[in-house]
Amino acid sequence: SIWQYRWGLRYLWGEPFTPIAGVTVEGKQTPIMAVALLLIGVGLFAFFAVLFRLA
Repeated sequence: SIWQYRWGLRYLWGEPFTPIAGVTVEGKQTPIMAVALLLIGVGLFAFFAVLFRLA
């Protein structure tokens, strides 16, 4: 879903939508990769916590 988000973001920041989005020439940075890694970490922690609790 990260790739879908990035594709959608690039599409919406593309030429027809540039005036509406307010995108500058250098583009904008979003924290999507940091958020994705954080969610993966939380998910792995929860999985192993339950796994070790049941073992």
